[in-house]
Amino acid sequence: MPLVLALAAILFLLVGAPAKALQPLTDVERAELRPAIAAHGCTGGKIEVEKEKYRVEGAKCGDGRRYVLEFNAGFVLTNKELE
Repeated sequence: MPLVLALAAILFLLVGAPAKALQPLTDVERAELRPAIAAHGCTGGKIEVEKEKYRVEGAKCGDGRRYVLEFNAGFVLTNKELE
């Protein structure tokens, strides 16, 4: 029985939860994304890239609050949520 549980645990670790496919942000993407963020009255934040979508966590916007911003591959804002 302990062997079965151990094998089940290993199997879960191997295929259980899919990992996020985060990619590094290129200089070209950064050059396009910064003005897109600023166009919505926001600055800063941590940028993540996942399958041609961009997520900016902790962007400080004109109202003084921090938001999570999401942009599509064309750098168009698709979502803005209060953090």
